[in-house]
Amino acid sequence: MSAHALHLAAEETPHPVVAIGLMSGTSMDAIDCALLVTDGERVFFPHVPCPSLAFDISPRMREQMLELCKSGGDNLELERQITLLHASAVNMLLEKNDLRPSDIDIIGFHGQTISHRPAEHLTCQLGDASLLAEMTKCSVVYDFRRRDVACGGEGAPLVPVFHRALLESVRA
Repeated sequence: MSAHALHLAAEETPHPVVAIGLMSGTSMDAIDCALLVTDGERVFFPHVPCPSLAFDISPRMREQMLELCKSGGDNLELERQITLLHASAVNMLLEKNDLRPSDIDIIGFHGQTISHRPAEHLTCQLGDASLLAEMTKCSVVYDFRRRDVACGGEGAPLVPVFHRALLESVRA
């Protein structure tokens, strides 16, 4: 039933893209995971049992991330753990909606922000897009924040685009 509802939402647009968006903010308390359909101009929210979820980050991992923020130490193992948590969030969202990886066109993976100083054109996120793609069997786009900051932005390049698409969807 869920895959059917997802495809019904996709039929509302001529060139649908079924996407999962991931976000873990500076609070470092959870990973937000959302399922949506877009044509690049509008956003459609599929009628599925669980269109979004918050996947908790353990207090221990949060402590490790905060320590890394302070020390700037080795981050390879922590990056792997963060990526695996994101993969678990995606796989849980798929399972709760009776979806397969083949139902998803793309995952937008923000990673976990460890340091963010846009005024200095500096930002650092942890996350391994290749590992996430392997663990979820979905295509992944990643590292969009760094490019935005390098160009003088605040590091949230998708927010204005999403808000515009959301408003277009409400008007439609």
